[in-house]
Amino acid sequence: MSRRLLAVLLGLACLLGGRASFAQEADWIRLPDTIPDIPRNERMAVLNPDPVNTSWAEPGHHPLGIHLDNYELTRQQVEVARETGCRLVRLSIPMEAFQGEADEDWAMLDQVVSRLSRDGFEVLPVLTAVSASRDFYTDFCRQIAERYGATFDNYQILDDINFKIGIQSKDYIELLKYSREAIRTVDPDARIVCAGIRGSDLTFLQMLEDGGGMDSIDVLAFNLFPPADGIEHISRRTRSQHSLLYMQEIMEWCHARGKPVWVTSLGFSTSYDITDIGVDQVQQASAYARAVLFLGWLGVERIIIAAIQDSDASMLRPAQCCGLIDGMGNYKASYFALRTLNQTIQNGYQVLPDFRYSVQIFEQPEAYDVLMSQEFSSELDINPIQSFRVYPDPRDLFGFWFYMPEEQQYRLIYWISSDAVFARKLSLTIKPRVLEPNLRYQLLDVGTAPVEDEGARNFLRMQFLPLSSIPSVLQFEVNENGR
Repeated sequence: MSRRLLAVLLGLACLLGGRASFAQEADWIRLPDTIPDIPRNERMAVLNPDPVNTSWAEPGHHPLGIHLDNYELTRQQVEVARETGCRLVRLSIPMEAFQGEADEDWAMLDQVVSRLSRDGFEVLPVLTAVSASRDFYTDFCRQIAERYGATFDNYQILDDINFKIGIQSKDYIELLKYSREAIRTVDPDARIVCAGIRGSDLTFLQMLEDGGGMDSIDVLAFNLFPPADGIEHISRRTRSQHSLLYMQEIMEWCHARGKPVWVTSLGFSTSYDITDIGVDQVQQASAYARAVLFLGWLGVERIIIAAIQDSDASMLRPAQCCGLIDGMGNYKASYFALRTLNQTIQNGYQVLPDFRYSVQIFEQPEAYDVLMSQEFSSELDINPIQSFRVYPDPRDLFGFWFYMPEEQQYRLIYWISSDAVFARKLSLTIKPRVLEPNLRYQLLDVGTAPVEDEGARNFLRMQFLPLSSIPSVLQFEVNENGR
């Protein structure tokens, strides 16, 4: 301790007089209890940082799922779900097929549920009905719970409820109450998932609450079909109400009432109809991956892709072209992107790291564009067009950090929200030097590439990494400075 600091402390002690009680120690000087603690340099939480939210932080949690068709299910579809890592499957079970004396539908459903359970899938049944009269539908729910209560943990009561013709919110609230009672009577631990609400419909949520429907709901669910430009921004195109930024308000509303949120149908279509709703395969793959990351950041626990396979060979019906494989069984780009994404985030969770980091984007016009420009000058500067920002600041560059506890690794997944006019690159700076980069890859790459970094004594700088609207991944090991 310096003589100057010692003199200051002794002076303070004299000013306080003999009535002060001496409770704390700093080296060999006893300080009055009226003097605040001397600050200490605490170690940064580089290892095991706190999660942004708890939605994906549970070990072994599988956030991604996919919808299967009970009657059109094939072995390839089951394999695709398994290979992509989507361990949750959503299975439609229509009430009308299980009324009457016929047993063949039950026998088929028994085989499907048994097959999926043997393959290690968690099954979410969505109990659909063309006309959900209370008595018939309640009895149907009871039969499902009696037969599959040992397999099912959650039951979804109808679908697209705010879009469904012929049932008002008060009727659905009554149906929820009686269906919950019927299911919980034979399966006491069952959780009730509300019907998928199409879009960010706060009005319908408020109607559910005002009518007492929240008492019968354990999980709130939404069906989202955003346009490709409605992920990071509010879209001005068709279905703008499905833009993912609106989900932030939904999440705040649901969490204020203690309700977890699932997205039970997330769809991007590769159809080529005249309404310009569809996108190409690469755009679909990028949109699925980006949407999953944004929804996870907001706190959505489970995200279920709308379809495993396209069912329209003509590719003209958007709702039937949201799959990971096409109508002929060919693998689409989304299959590969989701498979890599699941591998990347498995057993990890999103964090805001304690170390400092920054990114700059640089825009480099090609030589031809420069020569043809009327503003051409002898000196061409590479100008940073913006600083790196993590959502919710709506800028072009987006990225999310994941921490992997078992591997003691960080993974940065980053992308730009739209294709650039010129080639864009970024430089990444991390300070202090607590990480060592070892791999870099794009979600649509077939392999990973080693990272060559340019470092200094106390910081890490990686220059000129290529940018794309397809998410890319940088993988880091925590080094000795972070332990």
